[in-house]
Amino acid sequence: MSETVGILHPGSMGGAVAACAATNATAVLWCENGRSTASVTRAAQFGLTPVATLAELLDRSGIVISPCPPAAAAGLPAEMLRATASTVARWHGVKDDSELTLTDALDQLPHP
Repeated sequence: MSETVGILHPGSMGGAVAACAATNATAVLWCENGRSTASVTRAAQFGLTPVATLAELLDRSGIVISPCPPAAAAGLPAEMLRATASTVARWHGVKDDSELTLTDALDQLPHP
């Protein structure tokens, strides 16, 4: 079954990952808010569908891939939590290159 895939950080590596995902995905989404002109161009080149917010990307995607640089990875769980706590809560067992699960990272954040 095809899924909608969300790509965070569609840089050179993320664009290539998105192109591969597009061969089997229903749609490949990316959040264009705050991204560079180069990212916009690359996303269009790979046929990615833009969404306005990270919350929308998380809500519409069955799979989220984040091939991002290490400096961006450290703040990503908090950014996702701020985007929408109810959506992030459904993401369990997602791993990044460092093998840190999103659930583990969220556990490290202060909760209200």
